[in-house]
Amino acid sequence: MKTLIKTLLANTAIRYLLVGGFSFVFEIFVLWLLSERLSTTTTVAVGVSFWIGLIASFLLQKFFAFNSGNSKKEKVFKEVFFYAVLVLFNYLFTLIFVAYFTPLIDNIYITRGVALAITVIWNFFVYKYIIFSKKSPLDS
Repeated sequence: MKTLIKTLLANTAIRYLLVGGFSFVFEIFVLWLLSERLSTTTTVAVGVSFWIGLIASFLLQKFFAFNSGNSKKEKVFKEVFFYAVLVLFNYLFTLIFVAYFTPLIDNIYITRGVALAITVIWNFFVYKYIIFSKKSPLDS
């Protein structure tokens, strides 16, 4: 069992998916904590949990999933900047995709799920080969 876990964790794609799943659960936990235990408004709870989840996801993807331990200020700034650009792109893509395909499929959950699957796939490659790559085009 120990060998299997070690083998799985050696795979970047597995670590990427684990971080994504953990980040989702963590964000939902923060949402629950803020809304149910600290009685904040829904808007505050969602806003704060979103940003905390996004920051946690970035840090875990950088250091755990993609082992990008480079902490030079310029490199980290570029990573954060392009991560933010990717988040914005994913957001816009999702809105457009759901707006276009929901009327055709007639199920918002399916279209949102498909949009999420698409962004999960391309995010992996953008993280691996651009944002967190040791030979990143961002380093030039």
